[in-house]
Amino acid sequence: RRYVREAAAISAFRSDDSTHRLVCDDAGQFKGLADNLQLCWIHVGRHFKSLDPLTPKFRKILDRFLDSLWAYYEKLNQYKQAPCRKDKVRLWREFDNVFKPETGYYALDRRIKKVLRQKAELLTVLSFPQTPLHNNPCELDVRVKVVQRKIRNCHRSTAGAKASDLFLGLMGTCRKNKISYWNFLKDRIYQTHTIPELQSIIASSPPRASPPATSY
Repeated sequence: RRYVREAAAISAFRSDDSTHRLVCDDAGQFKGLADNLQLCWIHVGRHFKSLDPLTPKFRKILDRFLDSLWAYYEKLNQYKQAPCRKDKVRLWREFDNVFKPETGYYALDRRIKKVLRQKAELLTVLSFPQTPLHNNPCELDVRVKVVQRKIRNCHRSTAGAKASDLFLGLMGTCRKNKISYWNFLKDRIYQTHTIPELQSIIASSPPRASPPATSY
């Protein structure tokens, strides 16, 4: 039954013409969902930041590498603003210069080798400049749910899980549209109807650009 449900969910996802590209981390469950996968650069950076050098020499090596990594990241952001074939070729080649597993710091070199195998998925943006370089907005959307799960571990019933997802979804939608969640609940409970339906508010709102990444 689980496999049938997963196949149905994947089929529904792929049937939407607007989902040709997916921005995500390197988790295996995302492979094959979309025609083109763009790996999140913020997740890549976190793996390098989690390294813990034991000597000042290795710390300097890691710091220099991180500087070059985020300098390259900024170049990708600039390319998104004004893409051209010349810059596309240059950035594709420059990737290999940034990720050279010859630093002398073994843990760093091992991580770099893994990133080199992900080159095509990290540089999907070169072919599709409108693709975001990170999925921080989605990560922030599920953070409340993750915190809730850490506190109480699990739900006691399916009905409780559905109710939790419903109200968390409403809260997130209200927050994105700058609506007081408390006022929204009172409006629906007392049926004053001073706040329009959320779907009408969403439909009338202009599309918002993804916020820039603030934590590397």
